[in-house]
Amino acid sequence: MSNVIPLNFSARQACLINKALKERAKNTGASDKQRRHALVAVGLKALAEGRSTATAIALGNSDMRPRRLAAVSGFGPEAA
Repeated sequence: MSNVIPLNFSARQACLINKALKERAKNTGASDKQRRHALVAVGLKALAEGRSTATAIALGNSDMRPRRLAAVSGFGPEAA
C-alpha cells in the first residue's frame, strides 16, 4: 500500500515559486544546489506551513543571498 500525503498548497503555487527562484538564481549566480535548497527546504516548507506564495518566494530569495562575514581585527577604538 502506498500513502498519500496531503499538501497545503497546489502544484501551481510550487511551479510559481520554482520559476521565481530559478530566475533569481540566474540573476545572482547562485548554484543549482543553493537554488534547490531555497526551493525545497525554505520555499515549499513555508507554503506547507500556510504562508503565502509571495512570502515563500521572498524567504527562498533571502536564503540564496550570499553570506558575508565581517572580519574583526582587534578591539577598542582602533578597531573601528
